[in-house]
Amino acid sequence: MANFTLEASVADRLNGELHKLHRAALIKREGRSSVSQGPRFVLYDRVQTARTALHHELRQWMGSNLPGAFARSKEVHPLFDLLFFEVAKHWSDDDAQSDKNDAPRACGVEVNSPFNIASDQLPGLQLHPPGRTEWAPKIAPNTWTLWGNSSAVPDLAVGTEDASVADAGYFVGEEMTDYFTRTGLTALLDQLRSNASIAYDNARELHGGTSSRDLKRLRDRTLTTSLDLARLEEDIETYNNQHWREREPQFHLDYTPAVKKLDAEAGRSAFERVDLNKSDRDRQKQLAKEIVAFDARYRDVLSTAASLGASLDARRAQRLATGVSLVSLGVALVTLWVTQETPPNLASLAGQIFDSLRWPT
Repeated sequence: MANFTLEASVADRLNGELHKLHRAALIKREGRSSVSQGPRFVLYDRVQTARTALHHELRQWMGSNLPGAFARSKEVHPLFDLLFFEVAKHWSDDDAQSDKNDAPRACGVEVNSPFNIASDQLPGLQLHPPGRTEWAPKIAPNTWTLWGNSSAVPDLAVGTEDASVADAGYFVGEEMTDYFTRTGLTALLDQLRSNASIAYDNARELHGGTSSRDLKRLRDRTLTTSLDLARLEEDIETYNNQHWREREPQFHLDYTPAVKKLDAEAGRSAFERVDLNKSDRDRQKQLAKEIVAFDARYRDVLSTAASLGASLDARRAQRLATGVSLVSLGVALVTLWVTQETPPNLASLAGQIFDSLRWPT
């Protein structure tokens, strides 16, 4: 885990794009044709591109200096951003205006949801999990955002003489260390589960190979993965059984105050907020069980396939041995025939030999 304190010049990259005058332009998305978009959507595209470029730099540093499971698998590292805006409001707030939400929307933060995710330990902040690709197509997976208005800085940096954004960032980082760990662990389990289906194709390809290299790769992969998963399940159980939550703020998913007000006026039942920390722990246990169960089935299939493959190889060896015997017999007959002073009738000799080999009736 690493904590990056960004210089003001980094913020200027985003601010420069936010305040730049954008015109209509063609926007190209991966796997799609270029589409003409108006100035506002060009703004969103350019700011998200700038933010993603920064993320790429940070993840490259992690991969080079602190390589781990994500670097080995060439997946993006889990990453949390802390963003402060001058004015950013939920669409459901009474005085919210769409033009005031251009900054969070451009950064890939969804403000049009009737829900929010917040913690009492982090006043003034909301947590935005990895969102829909349609909403923020340029933001890479495994990217979380803690966001709020700059007015939240004094409450977060309490106890400091001159509350600054850097102080608030330090407080949030210290307060959420264990939550970062848990989120990274969930991302790792999701990655292992998504890779499980690929294992079938890899096993078929490698098991069908005849080279020693293919068999060695399959053996090493199966052995290493099985040991890692068995240990991972034990570690998750131990980690989740810890009762202290010193650096893991309690997050809840709940309706925004404005939506709650509408529900109360309409006489609808109050929404029961969701304990996201507990949901995450339950999900981790379930994912670990699914992956370990898959690994057991995977190894059973490989064992059966190996047994069948050994049977086929033995049958091929028997056929090869029979063929070699027949060739050797033919060579011996020719040699015997050539070395005789008066070569016998070869056809008659062969017939006598085959008659002697014939099964009795």
